[in-house]
Amino acid sequence: MRGISVRWMGYPSTQWREMVEPHFGFLIELGFSRVIEDDTSNWETSLQYASTVSAVRIVRSIEYDRVEVYLYRLLNGQPPPYSEGTIDGVGYQALFDNVLESRGQRAVERGGLADADVERQLGYWSDSLRRFAPEILSGDLSAINEAAAIVDERKRKHPWPPPE
Repeated sequence: MRGISVRWMGYPSTQWREMVEPHFGFLIELGFSRVIEDDTSNWETSLQYASTVSAVRIVRSIEYDRVEVYLYRLLNGQPPPYSEGTIDGVGYQALFDNVLESRGQRAVERGGLADADVERQLGYWSDSLRRFAPEILSGDLSAINEAAAIVDERKRKHPWPPPE
């Protein structure tokens, strides 16, 4: 019987940082710091920037075959353990696609993880963050609440698990 070979499917965080920083390095100039580089998952590699009140996490997702951007309302300087949606009327985490939807914009349609695809997506997300949710960059987190309300509405319309 042969042994099973387990191959790490992740992406080195140093390479991810080199791809992300040309697009999101402007966050440093706005007072954010680069706080977390994470390549410990087989499914994603991420780079997170944080200010005193919010964080922007840029993810290379193997699971979803695309680049994703998450926005967080920080609690005690950390992203909360909550998922999307609201808790007592407050949003704590938002997939940026939902922020765009709340503002009448469409998220990037094509994904892919080839270098050219990733570069295109990083440029799109970076430009969209500055164009459609610039207030988050100065500490106004209303965009997270708007996106959370969309998620809450989806959950209401399509509960999981479905009711019997």
